[in-house]
Amino acid sequence: MPAEVRTVDAIRAEVKSVDSKINLLAEKIKGLEGQNLTIANSLFKLTERLKKLEDNRDGNSTHVDVEQSQDIGNLRDKFEKAMTENEAIKTELYNLKYTIGLINPLEFVTVRQINEMVDERMEQKLEEMKKKTAAKKEKQE
Repeated sequence: MPAEVRTVDAIRAEVKSVDSKINLLAEKIKGLEGQNLTIANSLFKLTERLKKLEDNRDGNSTHVDVEQSQDIGNLRDKFEKAMTENEAIKTELYNLKYTIGLINPLEFVTVRQINEMVDERMEQKLEEMKKKTAAKKEKQE
């Protein structure tokens, strides 16, 4: 069974398709990294606020009001939610990097390289045809 013959246009379209997919994944990773940074900053701020509230509560253990207790509870909830979101982003980043690793864009060729390979192959075929034609002419003579 002969190998599948693909035109330059088909290869070019496939390369462009893969390139656009890679660019889309790269943009998605940048967005996720930005979200991860935002969540990390929020976690830091929430941790500081939680520590301040707990210090205030420990220092004034007899004067702890209900509002501070609710604030601490709310901060803990936000902190746990942020940690969960952070883990989700890390998982998504890992999956995107894994997908990019599967695609391995370094194994793809550029359109220029494809054109050069096609030109070389066509020149080889032309030389072979010339040799065959010359050999047939010699046999006939």
